[in-house]
Amino acid sequence: MGNINRDHNVRALLSESGWRLCNVWECTLKGPSRIPLDDLLERCSDFLAGTAAFTSIGGDRTVLPATPANPRISEPCENREV
Repeated sequence: MGNINRDHNVRALLSESGWRLCNVWECTLKGPSRIPLDDLLERCSDFLAGTAAFTSIGGDRTVLPATPANPRISEPCENREV
């Protein structure tokens, strides 16, 4: 839980400082839940072209809860079709 709490606090500080955050989980890069590189790059590009404050590609939705001020797009690795 220490890493989760630390990550949450760091993301909150970055968001409060005006940073937009794109979190790419390791499971999207390798293993059975990986997604094609072109798809990953397209999702990152879409985030950069948009206005969302946060997105998480793969991983656990509970790490940084979405709020009206911190909307996000997220898909847990275990639920994504490969």
